[in-house]
Amino acid sequence: MKFFTFLFAVVVVVAIAGWARAGDTTDLNDRLKALESRLAAVERGVPIPADGIVRVRGLVVEDAKGRDRVVIQASDRGTEGITLRDAAGVPRVILGFEDASGATLGFSGPEGRQRLRLASSDRGTSIHLTASAERTQALMLDAPADGATGLGLWGGPGAQNEQSHAGFWIWKDGTITWGGGLKSAGRTGFLLKYDPDGKADFHVRDAAESTLWQMPIAK
Repeated sequence: MKFFTFLFAVVVVVAIAGWARAGDTTDLNDRLKALESRLAAVERGVPIPADGIVRVRGLVVEDAKGRDRVVIQASDRGTEGITLRDAAGVPRVILGFEDASGATLGFSGPEGRQRLRLASSDRGTSIHLTASAERTQALMLDAPADGATGLGLWGGPGAQNEQSHAGFWIWKDGTITWGGGLKSAGRTGFLLKYDPDGKADFHVRDAAESTLWQMPIAK
């Protein structure tokens, strides 16, 4: 290895001498920097491709203490991603792509639990935004290719320490609904429904989501 390094240095000296005779100082400095970079790479044992492009399956960037802080990787399963880690090694930002679910961007707290996630599915044109509190999902925005587009909210603890929720949705046929309830009452304990024909109704439902009471509001 020392012989090749010595030989490379000799070539550098000869090249510099030739360029100096040409009198092009600016070009000389640029070429010298490039040669110094290649020489440092040779000394480290890093191969330099002819096209200048380094191809790897993964890349890890460490901090001064040798801790993984940036991880770039690709796998044969069709998943690629970039992970940013904090000083404790916890993944805090993840930008990834999966063949099954499309592109995702997630942000996590210091405990490693995901707090915010944005996903764009390859199945249609669905877009999902989910924000989570310390222990539970707090907000979800859904814009699917088919089905209802809307906003869901979760909070708690509610009655008997159960989670309460509410949602606003616009359905494919133009129907608008707003409702909510407690976990024990099913998905929707109350519901305000507005049909495309202008008819509005208010419903109160039981745990099986059967209507207990209904009141027409407008026609």
